[in-house]
Amino acid sequence: MSDVSRGTWAVWGVAALIVVMAAVGAGLATVELEVPAPTVFAFRGFDAVTGLCYAAIALLILHHQPSNGVGILFLGIGFVTVFFWMTSQ
Repeated sequence: MSDVSRGTWAVWGVAALIVVMAAVGAGLATVELEVPAPTVFAFRGFDAVTGLCYAAIALLILHHQPSNGVGILFLGIGFVTVFFWMTSQ
């Protein structure tokens, strides 16, 4: 396997992990209604939606230019956003 295909698989793997974490977090948010609604302008799951949007933009960027640093940065921001949202549930 070449380095480009390994990088592509890694990007898609992280993106799939973000989607799974958002789905698990959404499931926890619907079961655990004891979590208070945000007091600022947002809704439950806003962080998950934001993280998924960052991941989608990262995949678009990295699909066209696999070594683009901005795409990798967006993928990292999406992962961290969804991770912190999921662990705060």
